[in-house]
Amino acid sequence: MVRVRDVIGEITVHLDVSLSDVSALGGFCKNVCAHVVVHCAAYGTRPYKLGVPFQIDLDQMVETNVKGTINLMRACEHVPLDAFINLGSSKIEVKYEDN
Repeated sequence: MVRVRDVIGEITVHLDVSLSDVSALGGFCKNVCAHVVVHCAAYGTRPYKLGVPFQIDLDQMVETNVKGTINLMRACEHVPLDAFINLGSSKIEVKYEDN
């Protein structure tokens, strides 16, 4: 089993391209030499106590979590990856009650 701490020196974090910018994302993926993509960008509810206000905009959730993931997967289609790992959001299921 490989642990993150064992490979941390080999990991590069990229925050400079938007998951909604399909053109830039495609070019970015073609220029990055990666064997594994770990996709952990997500929008969803988070407790404010962690310093982040609640993220409850459903349209933004779909845009980031669904469309953004699809965009990234499509951009990686022609990149010879060993793995594409999607971590998802911090909340798998949120119960909303009618007010």
